[in-house]
Amino acid sequence: MQRRLPLFLAALLAGGAWWFFASREESAPVAVASAPTPRLKKTGANGLPSSLGLENPPAEDATESAPSGAFGDEAVLVFANDEAYANFLKNLPKGVGLLSSSKGLRAVRLKVNKNSRAALRELLADAQMGGNFPVYAPLPPDSSNVLESGEAFRRPVLKDIGITGSRAGYGKGVSVAILDTGVVEHPALGTLAGRLDLVGDTGASEGFSGHGTAVASLIAGTGKALAGPAPEASLYSVRVLDSSGQGNTFTVAEGIVAAVDAGARILNLSLAGSGDSPALKAAVAYAAEHGAIIVAAAGNDGAGNLSYPAAYAGVISVGATDANGEHAPFSNTGAGLSLTAPGVGIPAAYLDGEAIAFTGTSAATPLVSGAIAAIVSLYPTLSPAEAAKLLVTYSNDTGAAGADSSYGSGIINVERVLRRNEAGLADVALASIQSAEAPGGAGEIYTVNVQNRGNVALNNVTLQLQTSSGPVSYLLPIMDVGQTVSQTLPPQPLGDVGQTVLKATVVVAGATDARPANDTKSLVVPEPSTATKAP
Repeated sequence: MQRRLPLFLAALLAGGAWWFFASREESAPVAVASAPTPRLKKTGANGLPSSLGLENPPAEDATESAPSGAFGDEAVLVFANDEAYANFLKNLPKGVGLLSSSKGLRAVRLKVNKNSRAALRELLADAQMGGNFPVYAPLPPDSSNVLESGEAFRRPVLKDIGITGSRAGYGKGVSVAILDTGVVEHPALGTLAGRLDLVGDTGASEGFSGHGTAVASLIAGTGKALAGPAPEASLYSVRVLDSSGQGNTFTVAEGIVAAVDAGARILNLSLAGSGDSPALKAAVAYAAEHGAIIVAAAGNDGAGNLSYPAAYAGVISVGATDANGEHAPFSNTGAGLSLTAPGVGIPAAYLDGEAIAFTGTSAATPLVSGAIAAIVSLYPTLSPAEAAKLLVTYSNDTGAAGADSSYGSGIINVERVLRRNEAGLADVALASIQSAEAPGGAGEIYTVNVQNRGNVALNNVTLQLQTSSGPVSYLLPIMDVGQTVSQTLPPQPLGDVGQTVLKATVVVAGATDARPANDTKSLVVPEPSTATKAP
């Protein structure tokens, strides 16, 4: 880095890509016992399971043009069986160049032209044809407009995701692969268990070559300032993005197979692609069939659809929230979103032993991967998929009641998972307050959402409100474990800037609330924004 700033200050890298600060990790890294470094293989075991539905593949993209957004001079084929895959490699059609192949996926990446693409249509009886799409490390938002980012944490966020106290043993025995720009040595990280470089470029672009290292620290950072949920996890670096943060879906698919074959049980993909590639989809299924789980970034486009591979069924897709627990405006939304986690201005490792304030769904995703690794290490009989399901089940509902496209099931809370079997634990929480303009401009309509985050059903829960119109209270219905109930208020007068227009508190009679800190929320009228986007 060219500039050095104190930990508590945030600035931008050149081009406005990342907020960063220079800071040395204060605590010594955890010692990791030396062990033989396993070699990561480029291709996996023979054959895909029949459950992938590729025996009679659909004739996708049977045209002379590449799919929209894909590389125009490439095509990807995924074959239905080993024989068809082997025969194709022995008898490459004229005008077709073999760029790469994956035996584990029965897939090939081809260099084609208009004529050879058309000729490949004859092979669709034995193969699914599609495109190879660009993949990139999601760009953080343009922070010249603060509204695009949300409120920054500027502090370690373990407490925010329900991890307090000692993390001794968290992640031990669990292998996590980081498919990214690569991971470099850092005082906040232990020794890597393995490396594979599927890119091989030697260029240096400071803005992205440290991306994978930042991600690694949010999984397994060993200190206090740069801390991850699973500091004793075994990390594998699988480099699928170059130093400018660019890659393609076929290389990512190869990286998934390599990581799974090397024994990784959790695969972190803080990357985003815009297209549905048959090879990438097959790789996601390959991981699931081998007992591994993929955790992927939703994307930072502020779009109403998830990026790939987050969009695939079975992938744990992760959105970002800010320090106020609000959905980060840049974070992609969609019906398939699984979870959200902190993702604005989070301390993370960087190049040369330094640190950045990391913003984006790239930062939220490794917190979820690390949380899954921590849970699996503490409950070894759980599979990664089962641990992920617990995170979904015991997440903190926010936004609209129940699962929604902005927060998924809610914000992760590891403490709720760890205390899920604690008998008699009572916890009623003020989950969120939503507002909407009343018809005809007659003020605001507020909806207050209350969640039972304990382990027992709750009755005699009272919602107490201080409104612009005066105090009011509601007796809520019996709430089952995990249930969220909503109470909508009559239209309220519009408030002045800085005024608290609504204060909501929940009280449960006949029980001691285990987490009283989450019982109250207030709604304050904000200053009007004057922020504008940079040209």
